[in-house]
Amino acid sequence: MGDQDAVNAAQPHRAPIFISYSRHDEAAAKKLHHFLTGKGHEVWWDAMIAGGQRYAHIIEERLDAASAVIVLWSEHSLHSEWVLDEGAKGRDRGVLLPMSLDGSAPPLGFRQHQVIDARNARYLDGDPVMDELMKALDLVQHGKVIPPPAGSSGKSGISRRQALIGGGLVAAAAAGGFTLFGDRLFGPGAAERSIAILPFVNLSEDNSQAYLATGLAEELRNLLSQNPDILVAAQTSSAQASSEGGDARAIASRLRVGSVLEGSVRRAESLVRVTVRLVEGKTGFEQWSDSFDRDFGDILELQREVSTRVADMLAVNLVPEGERGATGGTRSAAAFDAFLHGADLYDQAVGEETDRPALTYFDEALAIDPEYAAAHAARARVLTVIANNYSSGSELAELYDAAILAARRATEIAPNFATGHSALGFVLANAKLDIGGAAAAYQRSFETGFGNADVLGGYANFAARIGRFDEAREAIARTKRLDPLNSGNLRIEALIELNANNFDAARALIRNALSLNADQRSVHNLLGVMAYVEGDLAAARAAFDAEPATLSRLRGLAIVAQAEGKDEEAARHRAQVIAEYGDNSLFQLAEIDAQSDTPALALDKLEAALAIGDSGLVQMRFDHFLDPVREDPRFKAIEAKLGFPQ
Repeated sequence: MGDQDAVNAAQPHRAPIFISYSRHDEAAAKKLHHFLTGKGHEVWWDAMIAGGQRYAHIIEERLDAASAVIVLWSEHSLHSEWVLDEGAKGRDRGVLLPMSLDGSAPPLGFRQHQVIDARNARYLDGDPVMDELMKALDLVQHGKVIPPPAGSSGKSGISRRQALIGGGLVAAAAAGGFTLFGDRLFGPGAAERSIAILPFVNLSEDNSQAYLATGLAEELRNLLSQNPDILVAAQTSSAQASSEGGDARAIASRLRVGSVLEGSVRRAESLVRVTVRLVEGKTGFEQWSDSFDRDFGDILELQREVSTRVADMLAVNLVPEGERGATGGTRSAAAFDAFLHGADLYDQAVGEETDRPALTYFDEALAIDPEYAAAHAARARVLTVIANNYSSGSELAELYDAAILAARRATEIAPNFATGHSALGFVLANAKLDIGGAAAAYQRSFETGFGNADVLGGYANFAARIGRFDEAREAIARTKRLDPLNSGNLRIEALIELNANNFDAARALIRNALSLNADQRSVHNLLGVMAYVEGDLAAARAAFDAEPATLSRLRGLAIVAQAEGKDEEAARHRAQVIAEYGDNSLFQLAEIDAQSDTPALALDKLEAALAIGDSGLVQMRFDHFLDPVREDPRFKAIEAKLGFPQ
């Protein structure tokens, strides 16, 4: 018996330890493996997979059998889907043991565990880091909670960055029973109290009633998502999973939820029948079903009744009736009906032919109930879209002013209505170019919108524009958990990494986005920007050629043609931009001028864009095409006027 065999014989039998790591951190994983085996532990990592074995299958088996899952967090592993999935498995089984190789904080959903700081680890006997690891490992393998380090208050550690986000965030969330970095929404047990509400089927003889079926399902999502103890899958992913077919078990697996709610709506004159069925995701067994017949005037009470029954089945509580300001709702069935009509048209996003009628319906809802916060917020958004896309001159200014008033009214009526604050941020950024004001509004939306994928995605997109990359990553991680099949979330995440100059990570995310939706807009533009910055003009041209968004495509091709010395082609693309978009393209023309070695002209156009309120300026802080003029005092002055954080 060799020395190692003697050590093994002296140790009681324990299940293997699983090491999860990014390939960039393989050297550290190898040292840790060597140290732990030297201590008599059986250790498994993916280097042990034999040729011919199914990679995902064997990893799943080892994770299920592991007595501890040691996750090596680093700037690399934070963006590894494999490490995130493996860490989630260890966390949900209660055997997670996190270590930070470079001081990186774990991503959202993993911060309820004490992290071992391994920045100075030597992986040798007598190493304080390894001593701490061995103590923690013993606790994990015996099913005990790892205590905080000596001198700690016993509360979760919050970094300076997290405190900056938190301030009111932690306090406001805790007031509703939500622990931001704890496990109540995304941690252990989340899958058991999570639900996907599939699009309700319209069984009415009148096809025009489809808006009611869609709207009722979405309003049920809104009601249930106000509870911090339940995770509600977003509309986009729920609809996508439903359209792809399969039974409730398959849909639950795709969306990582514990239950699936199916429903149908039949409306005949003043009567409405809603039939619902709640299915357990793991087994496919029906948990509850019922049918409700009501006069349409009682539709809101019916909606509340269905929500209450679902909440009861999931062992959670709805937001009390007196606290429903968080939903921005109404007590008028007629106002609700008008609002659903408008929301259906706005979501179609066909163009002016759907946006202006949507505005008419929102106005109708508000004429019936002037205190309908959700209708004010929706009105603010559609006014901004109409102004940006179909208006000019005096009408533009009037629409922007009306949008600001509507958004502010939504937040006054319902101060805890996350969608209202998100709408205010959207309007302040895009209509008034008030970046500072928008930042405050978006921050408030983040504080109150923990269960709303649209709100979180809007915050992440804005935070990426102003350089709050860590906050943006946290928000988009939550968004993706709620809305995993929405390729637009991957586009936002790619923008975050592009602006943070993590081009490889951005490209990987874009590949994933295109695998979900080959027609995803704006991602080819991002690929083109990165290729151009790296000097690969052929790749940049191919990417811009593939971009569906016309203005981005023409601007990109003009810049590439200039760099290639194809002046006639560049002039042709530039002329087309001016002909099709006029003053609405001042920002893009500034990009072209900045890359054509005419900085004065570029700055002239940026100042002109500021004068007319060109919303493209929201992108200027990290726009690589503007790098040649970035340090110019005139550029800095524009940034200051917009209110970008200094």
